[in-house]
Amino acid sequence: MRALRSCGWNSRSPLPALASVKGTEMADSTHYVIRGGLEGRERLRVPLLKQGGFEDVGVAITQPVGTEGEVKLLNPLTMENIASAVLADGLASQHEIDEVVRELYDFATDPNTVAGTPRVVQAWGRRPTA
Repeated sequence: MRALRSCGWNSRSPLPALASVKGTEMADSTHYVIRGGLEGRERLRVPLLKQGGFEDVGVAITQPVGTEGEVKLLNPLTMENIASAVLADGLASQHEIDEVVRELYDFATDPNTVAGTPRVVQAWGRRPTA
């Protein structure tokens, strides 16, 4: 990890506009819950299926990541689609949102950057036969 840090690698996006929006990290999960999301939802699926009497319960997790293509466009597209909610909830001004979207598209088109999606968790089970 020390070698990666010395090369300037960082898991956080180096977007100046995003850094200017106060409380971005906390606002993301808080805003998700306020708007009806279920915090910690990926941990709940398997126990809920088991508690519901399902058999052969399984789980798979994937997290698409890439240096080009659609996976890199998901971040700016998502920001565009949630902009009205972010603005309505006072998390950022229209100018800040526009700047973040612009920087996210710049980041997405840069072949030297890596972007990915949140984890996608799938859980399944089989109803027991009577």
